[in-house]
Amino acid sequence: MRLRAALRDAVVEVGGTAAAEQIDCGFSYGGAVTVARNAAQLARLERAAEKEQAWGDDVRVLDAAQAREHARAEGVLGGTYSPDAAVLDPLRLVRGLADVVQARGARVHERTRVRRVSPGAVVTDHGTVRTPRVVRAAGAWTCRLSGSRDVAPLVSTFVATEPLPEFVWAQLGFAAHETVLDARRLHVRVRRSDDGRLVAGGPAVPDLGVVERTGDPVGRLHRALTDLFPVLADVRLTHRWDAPLGLRRDGRPAVGYDADDGLAWIEGVGDDAAVANLAGRTVAALVAGTDDPLVHLPWVGHRSAAWEPEPVRTAGLVASRLADAWADRVDRWTAQRAARAGR
Repeated sequence: MRLRAALRDAVVEVGGTAAAEQIDCGFSYGGAVTVARNAAQLARLERAAEKEQAWGDDVRVLDAAQAREHARAEGVLGGTYSPDAAVLDPLRLVRGLADVVQARGARVHERTRVRRVSPGAVVTDHGTVRTPRVVRAAGAWTCRLSGSRDVAPLVSTFVATEPLPEFVWAQLGFAAHETVLDARRLHVRVRRSDDGRLVAGGPAVPDLGVVERTGDPVGRLHRALTDLFPVLADVRLTHRWDAPLGLRRDGRPAVGYDADDGLAWIEGVGDDAAVANLAGRTVAALVAGTDDPLVHLPWVGHRSAAWEPEPVRTAGLVASRLADAWADRVDRWTAQRAARAGR
């Protein structure tokens, strides 16, 4: 419960830091809405909300009309709402933070590939950096450091539309700049940017390199978007990018620090800025040796089993995603049969 409370507070912390450091990253504290479009999804959301409420989270179950006040997706039966979420532009946030720390004397070295991390040293393509303390926070690239199997690489595809006119937004919702998710297991996340674009991210899938890149993740995401919001059928997608993510074997993010060898680590935070913020502040307290309440949270020092060696790891991840896709289809087919029987 303390960890979940800290994660909720981290959302406010990100916005407060951006404001205090005058970082224009489009931060908007609009909450998160998950919409259900069949009975199985709605039942799953209601069960999840009950569990989250028991852990102290502010999650409210919405009926169809209440859900549509936030997002006017096609065929919405209900959903859930949590105020503890915000939207921002992660690239502008990162650039702004880099400017802040460099103004305070830090040095940032981009385009410098790290080959190996060890106590007291970081080996790069351009030489070895000697330092008493090293923080390894390489995300999806953790698996490339000395053959580590602590993290599996995933990738999530994102797209952005052209700026949309207000009459289209009137048909979409998002009046409070909410983050909107659909309740499928392979869900899509959608938000409104501060320049009037709709930004959407697909589910994280195993990073298969050339195989994934030569597939059609943008087409799949566009079909999912138009299924949710038919008004988007003729809207142009003007931007596309891939977000690499690192997944631990038990699916849980974790941080840690070994004072004896000076190595700290952050793993499995995904693409959530609030989780990354909390992880960074926690590691800072661990490295500094301060008795901050953050260093006593249960994710500190949490270890997960290593992933299986290749190709077993990728095969298992692919099988898991295929099972999720099949379960989503079963939910949809069940709802369609029930509707036909009702007629």
